[in-house]
Amino acid sequence: MNSTSVLPLLSPVEAERATHEPQASGKTSTILPRLQLFEIEDLGWVPASIRSGIVAALGTMMRLLGVYRKYVFPSLFKFIHAHSPVLEVAAGSAQHVDDFVAWCHETGRELTGRSIVLSDLNPNVEAFAELTQAHAPQVQAEVQPVNACEVSAAHCGKARIIFNAFHHLPPAQAQAFLADAVRHADGVMVVEPLSRNLMSIASCVCGLVFGLIAPLLAKRFRWSHLFWTWLLPVIPLALAFDGVVSALRNYSRAEIEAMLKTLPDNDFTWEIHEDGPTLFGLSLGKGLLLIGSSKTRSTSC
Repeated sequence: MNSTSVLPLLSPVEAERATHEPQASGKTSTILPRLQLFEIEDLGWVPASIRSGIVAALGTMMRLLGVYRKYVFPSLFKFIHAHSPVLEVAAGSAQHVDDFVAWCHETGRELTGRSIVLSDLNPNVEAFAELTQAHAPQVQAEVQPVNACEVSAAHCGKARIIFNAFHHLPPAQAQAFLADAVRHADGVMVVEPLSRNLMSIASCVCGLVFGLIAPLLAKRFRWSHLFWTWLLPVIPLALAFDGVVSALRNYSRAEIEAMLKTLPDNDFTWEIHEDGPTLFGLSLGKGLLLIGSSKTRSTSC
C-alpha cells in the first residue's frame, strides 16, 4: 500500500525535530492559479549565448543571496549522506553544486565517499567538465542526455535531486518524474526557491536590476554575456520575465500532496518544508523543499 507521510510546514532547522515531536498540520494559501506558460530560456531558437547568460545570471543571483546555503544545503548534505550516489537531473549549469561543495568545506562537512552525478536532457558539457575537474570524485557528470521523467537503466538505483526545474514539467510529466523515482530510486529531493504568490513575483521583477550587474559577479566571465546585458539588455529582461513565469508555474504544496497520493505503491516517507528569505522583516517569498526516502532503500532495478 502507498505509504505517504507528509510533514507540516517547517523550517529546515525545525525539521530535525519533526519525526520526534507531534506537529499541527498547516496549509499555505495560494491565490494565483498555476499557469504552464513558457520561459525564454526554454525556447529552442534562443541563441546559446543568451540562454547560458540567463542561466549564469540566475545561478549568480542565488549564490550571492545565499538562499540555498541557508534553506537547502543542510538538508541536501543529509540527503547525500543517506542516499549517495545521487543523480541530479535537469542540472543546467549546476552552479549551486559548486556553491554546495564550497559550503561543505567552509562548514567542516565531509563529502568523502559521497558523490553527485550531474545530468541534463541537454547537458552543459563545458560547465560539467569544469565542475568535475574541480571537485572529482565528489562531483561526476553524465554527458549523454538524461530524461528526468524516464532515467536510463545506467542510473537506476541512484537517488534523484532536481533544483529549480520541477516547475518546468507539466503536471503529467511532474507526476511521471516522481513515479519513476519511487520505482527506480531509493530517494528523491525537489528544490524550488520560488512560490506562486505576489511576493515571489515582486522579487523576480527586482531581479531585473541584479541582472545588469550579474556578468561582473559571475564566477565564469563571458564577453557574450556582457554584450547581451549592457549593449542589448536581453539577459536582464529575460531573467525577470523567466523569474515571474517560474513563480506562476510553481506547484503549490497542496498540488504536490495530491501527486504523492496517486503514485504507484511504494514505501516512501515524505517531508515538505516551506521557507525563504526576508528583507527588513518582510518575506520575499517562500520556496518549497520536498524530500522522499524509501524505508527499505530497495529499488526495482
